[in-house]
Amino acid sequence: MSTNQQIAGLFQEMADVMQILGEDGFRINAFQRAARTLDDLAQDLGAIGPDMAQLMQIPGVGKGTAQRIAEFLTTGKIQEHQELLGRLPPGLIELLQIPGVGPKTVAVFWKQAGITCLADLKKKIAGQELAELPGFGAKKLENLRKSLSFAAEASKRFRLGAIQPLGAWLVNQLAQRGKDQGGQRPVEQVAYAGSLRRGKET
Repeated sequence: MSTNQQIAGLFQEMADVMQILGEDGFRINAFQRAARTLDDLAQDLGAIGPDMAQLMQIPGVGKGTAQRIAEFLTTGKIQEHQELLGRLPPGLIELLQIPGVGPKTVAVFWKQAGITCLADLKKKIAGQELAELPGFGAKKLENLRKSLSFAAEASKRFRLGAIQPLGAWLVNQLAQRGKDQGGQRPVEQVAYAGSLRRGKET
């Protein structure tokens, strides 16, 4: 996982946690923008280093974002990120890995149904408790059950370090084949996506 992806992931997770907690929307949007900016950044933040002046020259990076980047590059973590995670039950953030489940849904699970982890969710969805929540009709609950089933299959995943070389090799193969068509390039751009692009652990 690149340094840019690591830091972008932390900013996105901070935004997600703040949404679950019901924090200020302006700050949530700021962290989401920072995550997108860093994820798309061509420059390697690790190569720039914790130099505030240089970091603030990056388009879209203000003083607060630069300070947090510099903190990560110096210490390997962002203290504010740690503090935000500490305000949630330890297993709650894991629910964001379920397809179709975002921070607002996680907030409803936690605050209105007392769900604090994946085991809680599986137990309550097996009964009728979630049907009593606002906005959770039969169709939405059925989709949630399908997503849980999909997530169970997806849990048979591989570590990022083992998969990234394969992803890079495949991207290179497709890019090279795109050049071998009579001088034309039917393949304009190739990149891996999903969890690999986002630098998830698995």
